[in-house]
Amino acid sequence: MLSDTFRLINELVAAGVITQYARPAPEFAAAQRRSKELRRRQQTQLPFDEKIRLLLDLRRKLYPVLQQRRRLPPWERPW
Repeated sequence: MLSDTFRLINELVAAGVITQYARPAPEFAAAQRRSKELRRRQQTQLPFDEKIRLLLDLRRKLYPVLQQRRRLPPWERPW
């Protein structure tokens, strides 16, 4: 039964009725690109100390996630 579903989906994709991957609306994608560009511009203007603080903050937030996924070597365990 599941194979019938996959077969039907493949036929609909081949016929162009549906796309294989969902695509965001063009307006949403454009707004997201503008937002990312603005954030990048703002971050390039930050002083070096602030960039380091942000980097360490992100690393501190990511650390538990990485630790759950795999055993970290000593150089990846800063705290």
